[in-house]
Amino acid sequence: MQGCSANGGDQLPTRVIAIDVGAGTQDILIYECGTPFENAIKMVLPSQTKIVGGRIRAATEAGIPIHLAGTIMGGGASGTAIYFIKMHQTAYVDQKVGTACAMAVVLLVIIIIFTILQKLFFRFVLKEGVDYVPQKQKTLKPVKATR
Repeated sequence: MQGCSANGGDQLPTRVIAIDVGAGTQDILIYECGTPFENAIKMVLPSQTKIVGGRIRAATEAGIPIHLAGTIMGGGASGTAIYFIKMHQTAYVDQKVGTACAMAVVLLVIIIIFTILQKLFFRFVLKEGVDYVPQKQKTLKPVKATR
């Protein structure tokens, strides 16, 4: 496969593909050597976690049992969809509003605990904000006006 020559004489690949998978979308860029960067092929597609999360939501609302297997994709829309759909089902389908409320409180406590742990980690492990000592501001001497 032939490549393109860079300024230093190094061979660059003929075609480069860059993929950024985010929480809601996956951005794809295909760059071909010799074409202006502005003319590269760009695509924005829905993220697979968003698609799987929608399928889980639809299957659960229809009463279809689901089984997730695998370790490649986790968290994101698919993970939160399962927890919130279970909470919704507990409250409205099973008519156990108190249990669903307790699930929400447990989730809130978990979020608060992890927020505190994160703040402690940044303060004591990474020492962010601890070493900063504000400098004394210089005072300006008044200047006499001359005419």
